[in-house]
Amino acid sequence: MKTYQFKSRGKSLRENVAQETTSSAPPLQFVDNRPEAITQRNLQRMINNSPQVTQLKSLQERVNNGVREGIPVQRTGDEQTQEDGYKITDTDKSLASRRIGKSNEWMESKAEMMKRIGKLQGDGTAEVKRGFEQFADQLVTHPGTTGDEGKEKEIHPAQRILIEGTIVPKLHKIKGFQVPYYWYLENQGDPNFKEELGKKAADAPTKGRLWSKMNAATSKKEADKTGGIVLESSVAGVIMNRLNFGFGWGESKAMQHLWDLLSENYVKSLTGTVEADVLEGIDPDSVLSNLEIHKLLEKVKKGEIKSLKVNIYKVGDNGDLVKDGDPIEVTDMEQWKAIKTVSTKNDAVFREKQQKVNEQEMGKDLAYDNEQMEKVKKGKAEQNKLFNAIHDQNKIVELQ
Repeated sequence: MKTYQFKSRGKSLRENVAQETTSSAPPLQFVDNRPEAITQRNLQRMINNSPQVTQLKSLQERVNNGVREGIPVQRTGDEQTQEDGYKITDTDKSLASRRIGKSNEWMESKAEMMKRIGKLQGDGTAEVKRGFEQFADQLVTHPGTTGDEGKEKEIHPAQRILIEGTIVPKLHKIKGFQVPYYWYLENQGDPNFKEELGKKAADAPTKGRLWSKMNAATSKKEADKTGGIVLESSVAGVIMNRLNFGFGWGESKAMQHLWDLLSENYVKSLTGTVEADVLEGIDPDSVLSNLEIHKLLEKVKKGEIKSLKVNIYKVGDNGDLVKDGDPIEVTDMEQWKAIKTVSTKNDAVFREKQQKVNEQEMGKDLAYDNEQMEKVKKGKAEQNKLFNAIHDQNKIVELQ
């Protein structure tokens, strides 16, 4: 496993002076009660108790505890940090060589996955990182049983245990199925993050969305309008989105099992109003039809989901996806089956159209993620600017 080394920063001048003076008796101190001194102390007290300084102290505390918690620490030079990205190791190269003809794809997928996870901070994120790193390595070291056609027939028991016993539970611990990834990055530096995380985890799933045969870009943007969530915008979904580790669709039983459980646990978290976005109709062979709809209707029957709507999209005149008619309310399987059906398996014309849409929307999905990441970076830059301003203000007060 990749181990991140954190370099000691040494002690500040103030800490050294404090240590030197602790052994001797403290000198007599007199309180300066001049009006200007009292005003200065009151001003200092107000600054120390301000939300901005509280936030700054919280940031410093996280930096001091970075080694213990596995949180990225800002450094200089060529040192590798979790937030900078993931550096391919010799062990990775050795494992990748066993993916004959697919070594680069495996390494690139692992590096990107670890980079995404490395940006997460806080309780439980280090465990999530370890679980997914083991998963990537086990795709090579613990392949599934191979069938006659060269494809995996059964998932390796070790992979099943890792996915079900480690990855999914650890994702639940950090609300990975309930909050958007980029919201998490934007807010994880807040001193009240745990409280805000709980609120977001309760709110976002009440406005959840799913999609079928049209990629996730449109659904993500629609979810953003209401503060909702899509699996591929959640912490759990972003970690694995668009990564294939050199496997074709359906070739890896471990990949398939992981995505099935991600979908299942995401659906389990949904409440309130749920909307499903589909291309031209319902494909009986889709994940939405074979897995998700059954879980959704169970929750509708229990009253956990108040409204389930299907939005049918079509390709507009300008090539973009547009809604085709009003949303269709679904309360049972009979209403679901009454919706127009499409098939990528049996309809060559629709399959070709769907492939073009998927390729176009995948590009938009990538652009969406890049835009969200830039917003996060901009927010952090503004936050650091504020912290620096407060820090400079404190220094001025101390010198006066």
